[in-house]
Amino acid sequence: FVGRPALKMFFKRRMLAQDRAQAIFRAVRACGYTRTEIASYLSLSVGRVSQIMKSEKEKRENKD
Repeated sequence: FVGRPALKMFFKRRMLAQDRAQAIFRAVRACGYTRTEIASYLSLSVGRVSQIMKSEKEKRENKD
C-alpha cells in the first residue's frame, strides 16, 4: 500500500496491552497491514496477533 504510515507510527516502545490491541486493529483494518507483517514487527506469533484481532473486534462489536 503506497502512502500508508509505517508500523512504527502505530506502536510505541512501551504500550499497555489494550493500546497495543487497538493499534494492531487499526493497522490491519485502516492501513491494510497483514497479521504476518505485524507479528514480525512486534516479535509475536501470527496466531497471537489473530487472537488479539479477534478480541478487539468482539470488544468493538459489543460496544455498539
